[in-house]
Amino acid sequence: MHKNVREGGSSLAWTAVFLITVLLPLMLLVIDGARLLYIRGRLQTAADAACEAAAWEAGDRIEYIDTGQTRLANDGYVVEVAQNTFASTLDERSRMAFSAGLAVTLDGASHQILCSASAEVPILFSAVGVAPQVVIHANTIAALHFR
Repeated sequence: MHKNVREGGSSLAWTAVFLITVLLPLMLLVIDGARLLYIRGRLQTAADAACEAAAWEAGDRIEYIDTGQTRLANDGYVVEVAQNTFASTLDERSRMAFSAGLAVTLDGASHQILCSASAEVPILFSAVGVAPQVVIHANTIAALHFR
């Protein structure tokens, strides 16, 4: 039961090959997956916050108090409020290395604000050596609010 001298380091070499070709890519995929899930959650939170902020600002309160009619007001200002809220909620964009945008639609017929957010997230691990981007979407709807 003695070991051949020439086979002494082969298990170490196979272990190194296994770690480099199998385990390291799997670990990078897990890191990318967790990062994408985190960014998806933050994107949805930012879209929700932006839509709710816009819904609070969009209602014509004077018209509602005077006539009881619900209608949208301050279109440009509402979109600006939504964009500012969205940007301030996603303050970790530079640290997490992704870009995000928000589209705001005012639906006067149904008295709702529709917000659609998207983020482009570069993937850390790629088999081809090029860093591809994954696009993540989040949508939300908020009804007008009156105090």
